[in-house]
Amino acid sequence: MSTPTSLFPKIVSENPETELYRYSTHQLATLPFSCVAYQVTLDQTYPYHWLEFFELGIVLSGSCTHIINGKRYPLNAGSLFLLSPSDFHSMILSSGQPLQLVGIVFMESLINEEVMQILFQNRYYFNLDSTSLAGSPIQQLLFEILQEFQQKKPGSQNLIVAFLQIILVHLVRLDSNDSLTGSVELERLDNQFESIQRALLFMHHHFRQSITLADVASQVFLSPNYFSERFHVALGISFQQYLQNLRLKFAEALLAETKLPVSEILFAAGFNDPSHFGRVFKQTYHLSPRNYRKSKLELLE
Repeated sequence: MSTPTSLFPKIVSENPETELYRYSTHQLATLPFSCVAYQVTLDQTYPYHWLEFFELGIVLSGSCTHIINGKRYPLNAGSLFLLSPSDFHSMILSSGQPLQLVGIVFMESLINEEVMQILFQNRYYFNLDSTSLAGSPIQQLLFEILQEFQQKKPGSQNLIVAFLQIILVHLVRLDSNDSLTGSVELERLDNQFESIQRALLFMHHHFRQSITLADVASQVFLSPNYFSERFHVALGISFQQYLQNLRLKFAEALLAETKLPVSEILFAAGFNDPSHFGRVFKQTYHLSPRNYRKSKLELLE
């Protein structure tokens, strides 16, 4: 079985590593299950792309270099990855070494809120090797999801959601010291700032969208003014500055890793004003976006 071309288009470029695809939640929202389960074999490098939903997959055979937000990780048989809407990635394959995957892409609405909070509290994404999953039933559960997705029997959607929840709980239970693979930790806050911790989680998964302080405050059931005050007390930085920093970091990684035009990168990162983006990027990185990209290319030469 191959994945639907609307979500995983066939690579036709002579230089696929420079391409970047964007997969939208609208593509999943039109499907009856709000998810797509897949088993696919990649025979060439999968280009840079980012998601507006979550993706969980396991390597069945083969190996590659997995680039997530500009960082490189090995993927081998038995490796697992879990990506959120804040991530962009690419899979760099060696010539003649295909990669077989089984996985699922799904919307945030399919994740239990409690599991969501625990799972991503201190990380952005998972990229686990096979030793971390020894004895885990996750791969078998993914095949159960795939079978239900293909057969679409009465109750299949309920089983898919149940199996997915079980998989995510198993990930929660993994020893965080062994399973955390270089991801940047979210801020650890005292219990008195639990609402701010939940707000940060929402921001880290939605910063590329046109979210406002009022939007995030409503997610944690606080008034905008009170939320703004608590946010600044907890983090020592304003909501707007924190949101801008998230967007700048995403833009910086795209500039360093892709050939996507700057005009597209700024919108992909959540900015809507080119002049403002250029100004705040230079204030932060001391170079214009184009000169920053040039400096990164020179380091690679």
